[in-house]
Amino acid sequence: MFRPLKLIISGIYIGIASLLPGIRSGIITTKLGLSTHINEALGYVLRTPFRAKKHLHILIPIAIGFIIALKTGSSTLNYWLITYTNPTLWLFIGLVVASVPSLLRKHRHMRMTPGRFVALIIPLLIMMALTLIKAPEQYGTVHNTPLLMLVASGIIIASAIVIPGMSATPLLLLMGTYSDLVESMIHINLKIIFIVGLGTLIGLPILSKLINYWIKSYPATSYYAIVGLVLGCVFSMYPGISFSFEGIVHILPVFAGYSIARRLS
Repeated sequence: MFRPLKLIISGIYIGIASLLPGIRSGIITTKLGLSTHINEALGYVLRTPFRAKKHLHILIPIAIGFIIALKTGSSTLNYWLITYTNPTLWLFIGLVVASVPSLLRKHRHMRMTPGRFVALIIPLLIMMALTLIKAPEQYGTVHNTPLLMLVASGIIIASAIVIPGMSATPLLLLMGTYSDLVESMIHINLKIIFIVGLGTLIGLPILSKLINYWIKSYPATSYYAIVGLVLGCVFSMYPGISFSFEGIVHILPVFAGYSIARRLS
C-alpha cells in the first residue's frame, strides 16, 4: 500500500523530470516502481470514470506532487535562465546529449548507411536553419503569444512525450513561448494552461501513432532521425563559448547534466 506522502514526493520527482530536458518522466516512474500502478489507474479511470474511486488514492497524491513541482520548478528554472543563462543552457545541453548513446543502441542493426545519414542530417539542418533564421528571445520576457502558437507549443510538448530522447524545452525556447508557459504555471493562468493542454491532447494520439508506425517500419532510420532532432535541439540551445576563466566555468554544468541523465537512463 502506498502512503500519500510517498506518492506526493514521487509526484514531485515526476514533475521535475518533466521540466528538465533530456530526462523522461517515464524513466522516473519506472525507477520509483510506479509505472505499472499509474498506467493501470489511468486506464481504469479513462474506461470507467464513475467507478474509479479506489484508484484515485494513487493518482490524486501524485497529481498534487506533480503540480507542486511544476509551480515551484517553473519559477526556479525561469530564475536560473534569466540570472545564469549560459550555465543553465550548458546544463540543459548535457541533459539532452546524454540521450544520444541510448538512442544509438535502441536497435540491433544501427550501421550507418547513406539513407540513414540523410535521415540524421535533415532534421539537424532544419533545426539549425530555424535557429539561424530566428534568434531565441530574451529569457524571462513574456509575450502576447498568438493562440496558434500556444496550440503548437502543446503539440511540441506531446512530441517530447512520445519521441524517445526528445525535449520540448529547446524548441519552446526557439519558438519564444517558453517564458509564457513558465509564467502561466507561476501565476496559474488557466487560459494558457488550457490552450496548451488542448494542443498536447490533440498531438498525443496523432504523433504516437505516427512515431510508432515509423519506428516499427523503419527502426534504425527513425532513431537516426531522432538523433538529428536531438542534436538540432543542442544547436538551438548553444550559448557560445568564451575562452576565459568565467567562460570555462560556465561550461562545467554540461558534465553534471550529462552525468545526471546517464544515471537516470
